[in-house]
Amino acid sequence: MTFSSGASPRQLKAGELVKRVVSDALLRGEVRDVPALDVTVSEVKVSPDLRHATVYVFIRSVYAKMKPKSPKNILAILKAASPHLRRLVAAQMTSKVTPSIRFLQDDRAEHADKISRLIDEAAAAYSDNA
Repeated sequence: MTFSSGASPRQLKAGELVKRVVSDALLRGEVRDVPALDVTVSEVKVSPDLRHATVYVFIRSVYAKMKPKSPKNILAILKAASPHLRRLVAAQMTSKVTPSIRFLQDDRAEHADKISRLIDEAAAAYSDNA
């Protein structure tokens, strides 16, 4: 998990717990129609009051040369599974509040690929002009 500036130790601890529980559930195949190898939990951000957790997922099938599932479909499946995942988190949390779980696609890899392509193009143009 990325250590966000301003996040309290409670937020960080809750985020790590949510990340571990959701990742384990995905690996065990508890979320139907989402192959474990297609989705990776990359980061979890928890609100200061611990009532909401945003889970960022990296969807591999979008970037790999696999038979891709739509990211919207995968996110919809994860959204439907969030009550079950919240119960799993609640079973392991020691605080009074269990965060609601919302899923968003982590598109940092896509941005990194785009930047890498631009750098490669600039380097090729520079070497052609030199």
